[in-house]
Amino acid sequence: MKFLAESKHHLRQVVKMAINYRGTRDTLLRQEIFDLVRPFTPAIARESDGIWYYVSTHDYGLSRIVFGQGSYEQDVMAHTLRLAGEHVGRTPLLEGRIFVDIGANIGTSTIPALKEFGAAEAVSIEPDAENNKFLRCNLIANGLEDRVRTLQVALSDTTGTGTMEWAEGSWGDHRIRMNDGLPDGTFGESSRPTHAVSLTRFDDIARELPIDLSQVGIVWMDVQGHEGHVLAGASSLLASDVPLSIEYWPYGLKRADGLKMLHDIIATNYRKVVDIRASMEGVGSAELPAAEVAILAERYAGETYTDILLVK
Repeated sequence: MKFLAESKHHLRQVVKMAINYRGTRDTLLRQEIFDLVRPFTPAIARESDGIWYYVSTHDYGLSRIVFGQGSYEQDVMAHTLRLAGEHVGRTPLLEGRIFVDIGANIGTSTIPALKEFGAAEAVSIEPDAENNKFLRCNLIANGLEDRVRTLQVALSDTTGTGTMEWAEGSWGDHRIRMNDGLPDGTFGESSRPTHAVSLTRFDDIARELPIDLSQVGIVWMDVQGHEGHVLAGASSLLASDVPLSIEYWPYGLKRADGLKMLHDIIATNYRKVVDIRASMEGVGSAELPAAEVAILAERYAGETYTDILLVK
């Protein structure tokens, strides 16, 4: 009981301090609040600039960042959408259009797309049940539930049932396991708990929902190394002029046997690749021909990653 009383007193002091600080100090203090409330509540909410996020206190990765900052990589999103708009000759890129979010997590891309960047509606695909629960909660909290179609399924190059390795404590790193015999990796993947998830192809959901690709502003994808497999099941998307933003993480792609697959698909179907991190930081060549995309695997060795914009 003494520990509980002291924790509550500490929490009150931190909250009082957080009210009087902004910027980095505010972020750090809010993350301390997140740490303090974890034993007492399974979820906590944060409002910032008119956007609400409910996050799980069991997720020490993305949820802790969102609670601290009020958003997740929204500057990266703004930069990418601006570049994509310039490349396709449509600014603002999403105004009145559909935003497709593959690997939507709890909605940190879907919600800004609708509330900040002008999208009319969205399709948000998230296979994990807990993430999907918070995604739907956040759509309701922001009054967006009628403008978003959510699907709890994993996209791949096939249909049926797959195996998801569950990243305890870091819910942004759940992955579709493609190789059961791999040795343990940097993040202890081989010892992660697993469960079955439904698999389908982008082409199937585009036909069944349906998704009118002529009305899609951009497809946004972050699926932890499974990007090549998703695109292998997305011939309709590859045949369209829709710009595509994906996370490019060679470490995860290699573990999923998807690095060469992704390179081949990009080289065959796109004209140009923009390295978003290089573009934002002004380091190295930000644009390169799609046929030379494999160069990025050397640039982002180890566990480093970037986001890339693919345009026709």
